[in-house]
Amino acid sequence: MALLSLIGGVIGVDEIYRGHFGGEKAERAATLLQRFTEPFIDSWPAAAAGLLAVVIGFALAWGLYWNAQKDPLPEKLGALARALRDRFYFDEFYEATVIKLHDTIAAVADWFDQWIVAGLMVRGTHGATELFGRALRLAQTGNLQTYAFLCVLGVAVVLYFVIGK
Repeated sequence: MALLSLIGGVIGVDEIYRGHFGGEKAERAATLLQRFTEPFIDSWPAAAAGLLAVVIGFALAWGLYWNAQKDPLPEKLGALARALRDRFYFDEFYEATVIKLHDTIAAVADWFDQWIVAGLMVRGTHGATELFGRALRLAQTGNLQTYAFLCVLGVAVVLYFVIGK
């Protein structure tokens, strides 16, 4: 990735996008020399610190691994090497905390979905609707005298509650 970033900086990707975004930085990066020296002009301490870190890293790696038959780093680091090898036990910690919490929340949500949403709300509404439908089907006789009787009975019940109390 660093190689692609370097190539993108050298070929002038900023010039390709200058028409889209514009700005002062795109105008300043006109020549190849300016592209390489611009970090030192804008912020020379950060650029120098970055280059110094690279040089120190290469020097330490050269000194540590020069003519080494096997990896000398685990011997020099000791317990830290074991922790690095085991990724600082991050997977175990993640399994014990996040995964366990996630599984608990998922189990509660599953129970709520099965018993409350699907059970009580969906099947309960379906069952209540079917029960009322069957009860109303019994009242549908096709006889006009039965319908008139039920209408008068309904008016009497309403009058009882309105006048009776």
